[in-house]
Amino acid sequence: MKPWLPLLLAVLYCAKPVEDPVPLVLIHGIKGSLLEDAEGQTAWLSGREAMGWKHYRLSLPTEWKGEEQKRDGLRATGILKEVYVVPFLIGEKVYGPFIKGADKLDRPFYTFAYDWRRDNIENLRLFTAFLKEVSEKNRNAKVQVVAHSMGGLITRAALAENPELFHSVVFAGVPFSGGLGFLPDMHAGEPVGRNERILSPEVYFTFPSVYTLFQEGSSRIYESGKELPINLYNADDWAKYKLGLFSLELVSPSQAAHLRMCLKRGKEFRRLVSLPVSKNIPVYVVLSKSTPTLATVERNGPKSVRGYDFESRPREPGDGRVREADAFPPGLKSETLYSEKVHSELLNDAAVMDLVRKTGEKK
Repeated sequence: MKPWLPLLLAVLYCAKPVEDPVPLVLIHGIKGSLLEDAEGQTAWLSGREAMGWKHYRLSLPTEWKGEEQKRDGLRATGILKEVYVVPFLIGEKVYGPFIKGADKLDRPFYTFAYDWRRDNIENLRLFTAFLKEVSEKNRNAKVQVVAHSMGGLITRAALAENPELFHSVVFAGVPFSGGLGFLPDMHAGEPVGRNERILSPEVYFTFPSVYTLFQEGSSRIYESGKELPINLYNADDWAKYKLGLFSLELVSPSQAAHLRMCLKRGKEFRRLVSLPVSKNIPVYVVLSKSTPTLATVERNGPKSVRGYDFESRPREPGDGRVREADAFPPGLKSETLYSEKVHSELLNDAAVMDLVRKTGEKK
């Protein structure tokens, strides 16, 4: 036997096999994916829509077959990276910087784009199937998920149902406790650049997903110093207190039936988000307390728009869309990273990419 052979065999025996890198998946929040029609034309979002030069109808059909909403022909084709009103000058980078940084990591990286308008139970099923596919592509590896905003609610529900798929999770700006962040948009509409029609109250009304962003229980809506007994998951309360389209008296019987289905599905989705997780998965929370954030609303206040004042009551620390107090995942131990960024820019904080890099190692 060669004198060096035993030494070589010992080295080979003791050497650890090279481990495969942890796959990374990014799931976006509401409004975070491109929507295209059957001809490949962008309906959401390009500079032309933001300038109001072109206007696609984003309203979903209000007809349901059982518990599945009718489709409108638009589909999610990718995560929104950037939107410029004036090319390379005036616009928003959205998820572009994070995606660019993730592409540089020496790891498999995937993005999950979904139709953010539709029922989140439907989106949950699609996301779970996607995670299983990613895991199988990577020799049944566990997956690290970075989840922003509403995508974090979907991820929290998926984590409860299939914890074996997860290596770790980074939640950023997730409204776990719900809140009122989207009530002004549903009541008065949300201008997008110069386009005041693309996300009008009539449009928002048709999106089942937006109803999952509210809190059940305390309404946080006040009148004359008293909190009103409004349950935002009760369609009768929307009508009684003239919220959203009801303030315009535009709701037909078929639309009212649609609202009841949205709230039913939203409440069920919220239940899935709060289910216990059977395994200890490393969880990290990225949030902000740097920006005053809507916390309560005054009915018939001094700056009311059709009966509701979204400006006069004191705001609380948050990221401008989600309160700090609402951003912690229920039932999970987590480590926290505070950012100075606003809600839409949380993932573009360099510290977040450092966190993903450091925590995305094999355990």
